[in-house]
Amino acid sequence: MLLVLLLWILSPLPYMLYYRFTYGKNVEIEYFPIIGRMASTKLAFKKFNDNCYFKKHARDLKPNLDINISNDLIYGHMFMVYSPELAKQFAQNLHNYKTMVFDFMEIFSIEGKIQNKFFSGIFFKDGHEWLKQRQFLGKTFNFNLVQNSKGIVERICQTEINGLEKLHDYTQVWASIAGQAIQEIFLGERNLDLKDKPFCLEIRRLIQKFLSIERLVKPKALIRRRFFNKRYPSWLIYDEEKQDEKDMLKCLDYLNDVITKKKQQKNFGTDTLTLYIQEQLKDPEIKDTEIVHQFLSLIFAGMDTTSTLTQNLCYVLGKYQDIQERVRLALINDNDQDYVTGFINETLRFYNPIAGLFVKEAVKSHYLGPYWIPKGKSINVQFYANHFDKKYFPDPQRFWPERWYTDGGRDFSQASYAFTPFWAGKRNCIGQHLAQMEIRVILKSVLQNYQINLKKEVGFTQIFLYGMAETLDVLKFTKLNK
Repeated sequence: MLLVLLLWILSPLPYMLYYRFTYGKNVEIEYFPIIGRMASTKLAFKKFNDNCYFKKHARDLKPNLDINISNDLIYGHMFMVYSPELAKQFAQNLHNYKTMVFDFMEIFSIEGKIQNKFFSGIFFKDGHEWLKQRQFLGKTFNFNLVQNSKGIVERICQTEINGLEKLHDYTQVWASIAGQAIQEIFLGERNLDLKDKPFCLEIRRLIQKFLSIERLVKPKALIRRRFFNKRYPSWLIYDEEKQDEKDMLKCLDYLNDVITKKKQQKNFGTDTLTLYIQEQLKDPEIKDTEIVHQFLSLIFAGMDTTSTLTQNLCYVLGKYQDIQERVRLALINDNDQDYVTGFINETLRFYNPIAGLFVKEAVKSHYLGPYWIPKGKSINVQFYANHFDKKYFPDPQRFWPERWYTDGGRDFSQASYAFTPFWAGKRNCIGQHLAQMEIRVILKSVLQNYQINLKKEVGFTQIFLYGMAETLDVLKFTKLNK
């Protein structure tokens, strides 16, 4: 029995060693018994207070590193692409891959049957289905949407940032701003409450629970993933998970009621839901379920990413007071915008909430550059190795907003995929321009009313998103005398 267990523990290693000996120093293997690369992130945080530390310093010792191969508790063998050239090839040949969606990204029935009731929007689609949804959403996520939505975000900020000086944790504030903005832009509704709190915050609570690492590594979850496929006995589902499903189904019912009421109105607005309803008249194949999935996907993709980035930006402003003052004057006086852009980009380089893409699965065996990727293997693109590569960013450990627009800054023509905070290619972030507008509006609203100070420096960690490891009593917002 012990021999069988030992062989199972060591089983990922020969495969990884084959790649190391075949391709040499351009491939790095990262093996940890049982828990896989999760051990690497835990070690990085324990030693350096940053669980992305090893990724950020990957090229310090291995300047020609192209791919990292690790054993992953969730995805099996994981090919992590570091090279910008390989990342570009990856983006240009997406027909070789499909998005991996495991049970933690779905809602299962109480009887244990997996049902994709939640994560079925554009971010989890591939091929023709993705293209169709992208083309439709592309009609709404355009320059006019960004311009017309600016007033919505400004109005929400006026209400939400009041009283920042009295709070000890601000994450809920940034999430509420981002969530209410998406809610109003998509649904055309301002005040939607469920369980005596904003509807978007209830959705956020459930998303965080479904995607939490704590849920993934619970014994029953590991047994489900290892030994069962799309159906398993009800005793393998925790009571808490059953309650979460019931709460999510209430949210879905609530959304369907909003859609029904919108259809009954005679005067439509310019929101995304209205465009969907009008499109339904032309294309009966568009069901209300698709609309619900798109809204949930946009909340999933845009709410916590924007709020985490806002928190990271505020952390940097609190740490560098001279940068804070210059950004404040630029936003209030509407000048020096190159510096504001440089500050946001530099924060994304250091503290991008998204450290990589959604994991993909190879649908056929193929070559990525010179590297053989077998069918069924997991593959992803890692951002931080390039963000801290001195080949692309001289003096990479220096926080320097000017690098983005001075002669000493980075030459983007050398490697367009070295900096991809919103990814690149045809599957880049559809809401990136909306997110950038939201960030500027939030920063302006905060900085024209508050001085930000850092109470203490904290570590950074990636659970689902990459952000401050602790948020309680880290920042101090002091009301400005106008």
